[in-house]
Amino acid sequence: MSQAGTITSKSTLDTLNNHVSIRRYTNQDIDQSLLEALLNAARRSPTSSNMQTYSLVVVRDPEKKAKLAEYANNQRQVAECPVFVALVADTFRIQAAAELHGSSVAQNLENSLTSIIDAALVGMSL
Repeated sequence: MSQAGTITSKSTLDTLNNHVSIRRYTNQDIDQSLLEALLNAARRSPTSSNMQTYSLVVVRDPEKKAKLAEYANNQRQVAECPVFVALVADTFRIQAAAELHGSSVAQNLENSLTSIIDAALVGMSL
């Protein structure tokens, strides 16, 4: 940025403006090193209070993907994709962090929403 509020990188604008959601996937496998790079980039997403109240679960097993597809309203792409990454709102992380510092945290709507939003932000980066 050269001036306040001015974006100078055309490639950044192009990336933001050309973002699309894809729901038709190929069966082409994803190399583990590429998957790790994508997951590491997604983990850098902003989260509430830097708490990272989400978990990323990578599923390659066909039987597990088929079961997840059932839970996901029978979305066939979940079962058919080579790699499925589940983004989980993980309120356990809030409690674990509190216990680490000798405290406790009540499970409430705010903590649940924080975890859901954190997971959504990470998902937007994948």
